[in-house]
Amino acid sequence: MAVPKAVGNLASARAKVGVMTGDPSLAAVAIAGARVLSDPLVSAFVLGGTNGVRGLSGPRAAVDQVALGAASDFSTAGSISNTTVYFGIALAGNWTTPQRVFNSINVQIDLNNNDSSEFEVINTSIEGVISNTVSGRDSMNDGFVNGILNSETEDVVEGGLINVLPPDKFDTALMANSVLILPAPARKIGLTETQPRFRYRVRTLVETVSETSNWIPFDAARPGIDTTR
Repeated sequence: MAVPKAVGNLASARAKVGVMTGDPSLAAVAIAGARVLSDPLVSAFVLGGTNGVRGLSGPRAAVDQVALGAASDFSTAGSISNTTVYFGIALAGNWTTPQRVFNSINVQIDLNNNDSSEFEVINTSIEGVISNTVSGRDSMNDGFVNGILNSETEDVVEGGLINVLPPDKFDTALMANSVLILPAPARKIGLTETQPRFRYRVRTLVETVSETSNWIPFDAARPGIDTTR
């Protein structure tokens, strides 16, 4: 049995959208282009960085980082303890599956501005979190989640579903894709009401090829954009 993957050619109809200063205001972003799905899924992030691609071929093309961004739902959550931070990652090439043993994606969290990470938000599966063997072949299953790795203790806890939405209700196109969202509850990556700011960088690894971005600052309490409203 063959199941074709729906495709489309959607993009923002405008490069810029104006919003009022001061209190939070709503902004509508028009989408243009052909689509196959009746309800395509889209989100927006505060752009943290873009990179030129190296022209890698095959599976290794999924190492090249095209665009990185972050967002949070602080304005609706009301407190850091209830806030979720979302990391959006776009790569140059498609992976077949986001299993960590084939494609490693790490969002490293620096809380102290010392160029080292206290936590890492990583792609894995639920069995990897339960067994604390996030990169082992024996822990692979189709329960795709992101793990939050404590860099000091190397303990892992679940951070949420990769691409956020439950797969039994939404098709977020996890397979054969080059973009994903890794959510992380703010409290699980060390953020507090008095320390909502941090830096992050992304490290990707396929086979023996890797790429690491520059450090990117982000304030979870003042994200600039909230698409969960």
